[in-house]
Amino acid sequence: MRFCASRFTLTTRSIRFGSSTPFTELSACSPRTSPASSTSRHAPAEIVGRILDLANWTYFTGYAVLPDIKAAEFEVCTPGVVGSRIRVTITDGSSHVEEIVEWQPEKSLRLRMNEFSAPLSRLATEFVESWTFERAGTATRATRSFELYPKSTVARPALWLISLLLRRAIARHLRHRCVTSDSRRPVAIQRERDETMAAPHQPTINTPPQGRTIAVVGDVYRFLATGQETNGKYALFEALVGPGGGPPPHFHSREEEGFYVLEGEITFTVNGERVVAKAGTFANMPVGTPHGFKNEGDRPARMLISLAPAGLEQMFFEVGVPLAEGAMTALPPTKAEIEKLLAVAPGYGITILRPGH
Repeated sequence: MRFCASRFTLTTRSIRFGSSTPFTELSACSPRTSPASSTSRHAPAEIVGRILDLANWTYFTGYAVLPDIKAAEFEVCTPGVVGSRIRVTITDGSSHVEEIVEWQPEKSLRLRMNEFSAPLSRLATEFVESWTFERAGTATRATRSFELYPKSTVARPALWLISLLLRRAIARHLRHRCVTSDSRRPVAIQRERDETMAAPHQPTINTPPQGRTIAVVGDVYRFLATGQETNGKYALFEALVGPGGGPPPHFHSREEEGFYVLEGEITFTVNGERVVAKAGTFANMPVGTPHGFKNEGDRPARMLISLAPAGLEQMFFEVGVPLAEGAMTALPPTKAEIEKLLAVAPGYGITILRPGH
């Protein structure tokens, strides 16, 4: 019941009540469907990634008696995203669960809302929110619709009112919160991007062992280029991943991530599927793609990792442990380091898919 993807066209086509019959066929007082729109240059997968960046959900404000979203967090995360459950808390103290039942980042997204607390528990059995995406030249057209299922005929008028308020809240949210593609980025990242995009930059040459070097949960990263050197367009770094190293499955809501294996062997998990990558293998992960990697071998692996646009490197600097230039190994991560990463990542648009969590 929130809208955070920016710069794209949204049309509320229909709001349906009951198992199959639209409310327009049940009542002469049915609401008209009035579109709320914006335009987007972003690909569907990027829009989907932004929608599922839970850090954005609290930006949704209600309308009239329709309350705001106070918090949203994953109760269950699955590697393939489908089946993941999100607990949403509302400012009036009520809550509900949203389960992802369809995940096709280039085509569609569908969430089923249920387990309502009062007062919705007395009115509805579930809501279903659906998104479909269609490319129109270089832009994206997205269609969003809700199906609201009442518990009884008596509940239909109340849900009709909710549908009106919901549609108006979405329109207002578009106008005030979804105007620019970077409106939800952490202030520090946005400020850095504004500064680097405005300032001329010079050629960058880093020879071994030059480059800021840090350890992040046991892996070693040497940064060859950051947003400050590339006008915010991309970041590039070398990763040394020891046996057993690598992050859990996760997805990005803001940047694409590319990997090129230089030495050793890395096992990628992409949309729940395992892919063994040897030296010379390149992999690109579009925004919103669940992925992770691990060194399952018995010797270190080395690869280049790119981020486009830049900005996420600031998360590494925030949670990482500084190392001397030329460092090749790092101490095993402490519990505090892991907890810090898990706490900081959502603020950078990263959703970590922890099994069983």
